[in-house]
Amino acid sequence: MDVDRINSQIEKILTAESVEFEPVALDVLARAANGSVRDSLSLVDQAIAYTRGNITGEKVREMLGMIDDSFIAALLEAILHHDADGAFAVVDTIYERSADYVSALDDLLVLIHNIALYQHNPAAVKAKGVNGATTAALAGETQPEILQLLYQIGVTGKKDFDFAPDPRTGFEMMVLRMLAFMPGDESGHNRPGNASEPSRQQRIARPEPQETSAKNSGTQAESKPDNDPPVVDDRVDKQPDMPESRERSTDRIEPELEMVREAAPVEALAAPSLPELMHTESWQNFIEATGLGGISREILMNMSPREASKDTLVVSLDDASRHLFNDQRKSKIESHLREIFGPEFALEVSFEDMSSAQPETETPSRKIERIKEETASMAAQTFSEDQNVQEIIDLFDAKIVPDSIKPGSGNQ
Repeated sequence: MDVDRINSQIEKILTAESVEFEPVALDVLARAANGSVRDSLSLVDQAIAYTRGNITGEKVREMLGMIDDSFIAALLEAILHHDADGAFAVVDTIYERSADYVSALDDLLVLIHNIALYQHNPAAVKAKGVNGATTAALAGETQPEILQLLYQIGVTGKKDFDFAPDPRTGFEMMVLRMLAFMPGDESGHNRPGNASEPSRQQRIARPEPQETSAKNSGTQAESKPDNDPPVVDDRVDKQPDMPESRERSTDRIEPELEMVREAAPVEALAAPSLPELMHTESWQNFIEATGLGGISREILMNMSPREASKDTLVVSLDDASRHLFNDQRKSKIESHLREIFGPEFALEVSFEDMSSAQPETETPSRKIERIKEETASMAAQTFSEDQNVQEIIDLFDAKIVPDSIKPGSGNQ
């Protein structure tokens, strides 16, 4: 029996037994059953006992000896950024926790599938109860062709597991293959140390003294060519104008919210003082200008500045995104921001429930979601009050399905 049917059966059983559960936990149990209804029922009994009647995704993974899905997301992010050290840090974690490598690969394939599906049908992914923030972030910065490539490598690597000397070797070779075949430009990322990647100071630079700028401007104009040739991976044909993908990537997640993304052009933006970032709009504009992507960008978008001094920024991170944050990611973000604000910069993070935050203290992500909801509500109201719609309802005894109403682009 397929996963969806087993999932549905498990849900019916748990609902009838009044057992609390997370949808993502049912998906894990259904996949672990490997098509067997009998095995799925046995796993459900174990899960009820193990979790004491509150079946969560985290507890089910722990019961089955599976690694937490945040590590799988970190592995995929590292692969997309050509970060071999970060990828193999996750491989080491799988080994240290005695997790199953085949299950880890299955989780990676499921994540890639969810990201690819999100790019075409976000609602279908949200209905699964998976981590929407992580999926949306990676979907927004990754080209569909790259996801297809990684999925194919993963599926092929799984077939090779039986021929590998041991599971870890098979898993590591699959990760190495993904890193080897990742193009330098098509993914929206550049290889570490790539000459084509602009520095953070070029993105957001402190103003230099006028004398130095005047002295160097002439020689730079003579010696530097108009367009440096991009560095590309000669194994993959380069798509035209792909370096622009970073600037356009977030538009795929919420294109209708382009009105709130009014960041100043990066080239003309000087490093702001920390107190200038205390408002949601200026904080969001700054994030867009930093060039950070992936999970790091998602973390910043779910932060709200609270206090600022000369070299220290105190922020609150939304509790809903706590699972994305760890010391390694904080260090990465802090290192990036130090290239903008100087080596003395420090980031202090606390956690806060932002679900009921006021507009002046909300995070950029909450702001985007609020505007989206308000726009959808206004569209639904306008549609429902339309005279033609009312006539159709009266004539055919029709009903409006609220979720089917989508806000227009404003040009219709």
